[in-house]
Amino acid sequence: MHLDFRGLIDKIREVLLSDSVAPVRASLTHNAVWLGAMPAAGLGLQVVKIVGVYPGNPARGLPTVRGVLLAFEEGSGELLFMADAGPVTGYRNCCGFVSRAWADGLPWRWACGFVGSGVQAWYHASCLRLVYGVSDFLVISRRRDRAERLAERLGSGVRVAGSLEELLMESRLVVAATTAESPVVLGRFLQPGSWLVLRGG
Repeated sequence: MHLDFRGLIDKIREVLLSDSVAPVRASLTHNAVWLGAMPAAGLGLQVVKIVGVYPGNPARGLPTVRGVLLAFEEGSGELLFMADAGPVTGYRNCCGFVSRAWADGLPWRWACGFVGSGVQAWYHASCLRLVYGVSDFLVISRRRDRAERLAERLGSGVRVAGSLEELLMESRLVVAATTAESPVVLGRFLQPGSWLVLRGG
């Protein structure tokens, strides 16, 4: 499926500038599994995303984050569609960031570093490459083989960093896309004026 990134960025910008409402999510943790419900309404729709974080899933060959998005017509409550929350979240996150960065005039010639090699890193790198032609990426992960797989999937212009320090010192745009519970971006290694996108870590 071909996604119109620019069209999605424009639509997200429209939502952010509208009178849409998104209250604080409700969540719980039980047996080490986090579950959250995120409702929102606007532009004639009522939506709710229900998503869970399942730490044991990688060992099962399943995604760590799983969920569903439901969208209803605001006037009648008719269910319009149901979608996998994974791609919805990934595309929303990366295009929302690009929309904000575009408005603030981020120079796209900078190298971009990814701390983490999962789906969020892939979505952000794909968006930056397809929309703005960013071609210089570094990636690091707790497991080097996963970083190498992401680099292979993204293709030319992607390097696996030898250390976190190397990645932070060479990148002016840093995307932390991890499920880490402690900080992974160390401020003492960042370049002055660096941009940070924190999707965890």
